[in-house]
Amino acid sequence: MEKEKSKVKEQMAPEFTKEQILQASSFSKHIDIIDALLQADKRYTMEQVNGIVDGFLKGKVE
Repeated sequence: MEKEKSKVKEQMAPEFTKEQILQASSFSKHIDIIDALLQADKRYTMEQVNGIVDGFLKGKVE
């Protein structure tokens, strides 16, 4: 039952295009990262974008 509730919450999260995310003031610090990593034809939740940015920032330099 708990898994079903989390799936419903996940599905209800609003999704945004790359262009909408690039215009959001909350991501202004990472606009270059977002522009490089997000695909123009996909939609993302804010949680997904935060995860992508955090993953990039915490990545190892080789």
